[in-house]
Amino acid sequence: MKEHPDHWQNGAHCSAGFTLVEVLVAEVVFLILMLVVVQLTFGVVQTAATQKKRMDSLDDARQSLDRLSLDWAARVRRSDVLGAFTRQAASSANAPNAQIGFLTQAQAYSGARHLAWVTYAVNNVTQVNQGSQSTTMPALERGILGYNWATSDGPANPLMTFPAGASTPSGTATVEPLANTVFRFEYCFLQKVPATVPPATTTSAFTTNSSLYLNSSNLVGIVVAVASIDQQTRQILTLSQLVALGNALPSVTDGQDPQAAWTTSINSGTFVSAAVSAGVSQATAQNAARAVRVFQRVLYINE
Repeated sequence: MKEHPDHWQNGAHCSAGFTLVEVLVAEVVFLILMLVVVQLTFGVVQTAATQKKRMDSLDDARQSLDRLSLDWAARVRRSDVLGAFTRQAASSANAPNAQIGFLTQAQAYSGARHLAWVTYAVNNVTQVNQGSQSTTMPALERGILGYNWATSDGPANPLMTFPAGASTPSGTATVEPLANTVFRFEYCFLQKVPATVPPATTTSAFTTNSSLYLNSSNLVGIVVAVASIDQQTRQILTLSQLVALGNALPSVTDGQDPQAAWTTSINSGTFVSAAVSAGVSQATAQNAARAVRVFQRVLYINE
């Protein structure tokens, strides 16, 4: 039998296997490729988690502002019902959060008429998590109280009346949580800025002076801002820490745009410094600063 010439060369058998060096090089290349795949996968997962947190805050804040916008669009437009725009007292557990209230065409849980006084404010809300376990956290709430104009315009006993000299009605409202991720609520007034040549440098579109603008043709709308932090981050924060973070966002003063003021505070490090001064650890404050989302909407007077 004639041997194939490729099988023998100089009387020695030729092996077609890989050398040890080639095997090691192949393993190194494989490990590098696996490392790249793992890093890419981790990056995708991390990006997805970040986006989920962002969407969590965005959806909650947007839905609450949409609900507020609907109530505002259906408000009762009478000169004797201006609404109540206040900031909670410094001694309150929910300071420095704001509170707004107005009469709107909404059906309350009680009352014969499609009319109610609604309020929006951040308060400490206790929620049951699992079984008997509960947590208390700041959340944006919507209060609603049925209203009748007078005894001659509805039931014999009106559900709600405005006491003499008061801007808010008497009665007990039904309160429901509206946005669990919202821990800070603020407002200011948006006014017309007269066009002057040269442009005025002392007049701002944003103001906190309600006495001048609630009953003024110069009022364009109410600017409402909320600060939200996703549920995953909230779960590792205590009530006192969340309250401190809310206090770390500056109260709006005359001439300030709320969203701009808060964003500047967060980006400049002022927010973190204020939180640390209130007893929050540096790492927790920095993590919270990355998680906080700020949203704003204008409730126009003549929309």
